[in-house]
Amino acid sequence: MNTPIPTNRNRTRVTSLVFAALSSLAILSSACGRLPNAPTVPSPTLSGYVYQTATAGFGTPLLSHVLITIEQADGSQRTAVTNDEGFYTLSATAGPIAIIAAKAGYETKRSQFDLANDTVLNFSLTRDLP
Repeated sequence: MNTPIPTNRNRTRVTSLVFAALSSLAILSSACGRLPNAPTVPSPTLSGYVYQTATAGFGTPLLSHVLITIEQADGSQRTAVTNDEGFYTLSATAGPIAIIAAKAGYETKRSQFDLANDTVLNFSLTRDLP
């Protein structure tokens, strides 16, 4: 039985086919072995209004320019200032937080709790007594 002697042309064709097959396999295995990225969970939002406690002579119900500070468990802080309507909004990492509302001439208020979901937290500030 005579075995045909491979020519360089046949060898090149076989090598090209093997290389193409291995490349396709590598692409498929990397695509199949890759897990989809987990969806990112948006940070919870904390928002609300800051009111002025009603006192004689001061009837404005909402306070603008109040500094709102969130202190997170890792020591980081986020701040916002209430707008002209007394509204603020901040995002924070879920977990234990402290939130502080402060304005010159008013008593500072502080609240602590575990933030898990979007939360509405309103503050009522009282004027400092002279």
